[in-house]
Amino acid sequence: MKKLLLSLAVLAGISTATVSALDSSLIFKNKTSAITSDFETFGFLQIDELYLNLSRSIGKTGFDIATEFYLKAMYNAKDVTNFLDGSFAYAFDMDLLRLEGNINIGQGTLNIKAGRFNVSDNTYTIFSQLSDGLSIKYVHPVFSVYAFGGYTGFLNARNVIMIDDQSKAYVPEEGSFYPLAYPYIMYDAGFSLSNLFGNQTIKLETLGFFDRTSKAANRYYVNAALSGPLANAYSYYFSTSFGTVNFETIMNYTTAKVNYALSDSALIHVGVEYASGNNGFLSKFAGISSRTINSSAAYPETSGFLVPGTGISYVKNNFYTLLDAKFFIECPESELTPAGVEADWSMLVNALYDLQFGLDVAGYYDITPEHKKTNVMATFRFVLVF
Repeated sequence: MKKLLLSLAVLAGISTATVSALDSSLIFKNKTSAITSDFETFGFLQIDELYLNLSRSIGKTGFDIATEFYLKAMYNAKDVTNFLDGSFAYAFDMDLLRLEGNINIGQGTLNIKAGRFNVSDNTYTIFSQLSDGLSIKYVHPVFSVYAFGGYTGFLNARNVIMIDDQSKAYVPEEGSFYPLAYPYIMYDAGFSLSNLFGNQTIKLETLGFFDRTSKAANRYYVNAALSGPLANAYSYYFSTSFGTVNFETIMNYTTAKVNYALSDSALIHVGVEYASGNNGFLSKFAGISSRTINSSAAYPETSGFLVPGTGISYVKNNFYTLLDAKFFIECPESELTPAGVEADWSMLVNALYDLQFGLDVAGYYDITPEHKKTNVMATFRFVLVF
């Protein structure tokens, strides 16, 4: 308790602390994409981002403070034959302003974070983005417990994508230099137990999001996850999440995966993902951070799908590659309908200490009778650190 009180005193009296030298870095990210639908139209997307990181420790308190400024420019031409008719967009933001410290208490460590930083739930599906708030986490060799409270309404709406009261991605009005994001007061709390029977790990979590607009579409979620090794080179992961809007609906997101290690560098996985539609007593699933269930964006949907899939990944020294394949089955209501197949190949190379480049190719082939779209996207990206 004395150490906890001391840590709070450090937070309150930070301005008087001795501060060490300032550390800084400049990061440039480039992403160039070519996109086609049914090989009839070809689009172009160029995104350039610049990050300035500043950080320094605060004396011998065990705390440090960090900030990051972010500038993004994007040009999108949906048809390269009319390249100059494309749209330009930009965003400027401070996407990190964090005070953080670690304090040893007993056999564990207490971590305290305050300010603006990334927050994610256990599944990275309900909420995974920036938020302003306070996080406290205690990590012990056997268990961990944490709590977070925050507010999203001061974020830049061009830098985060969240759903509104209609479960659709919130789009800010045009013309504003710093449009505010959809306002939620949120909490996230949970605990995990590790090294249980057979080195298994169990995680339990609850989240709440209170809509501060007049719509008051408040959302609540609980999720549970179980993971660990199986016989020989096998391991598994299983999680399920239930949510509700104003306690009037029930929605579900479940994922299960089995991994097999071919070697120290190669891993095969087989799994299935389910996001509820209007299936019996369940309603359409929607997390707060807007996402599509498939990476090709051929189906901009977050719900009503059953998705079995498999893949193989390989990591060796500074090289990483992944090949993924998924089969999409629509289940918007009571019937199951084959929808399409997606394949995704990605490669990443850390060429030098300060240079990283990669290539992604993703394709979606629609197999419904209507044959809505067949989308293919190829993206080259590189990151340069100064």
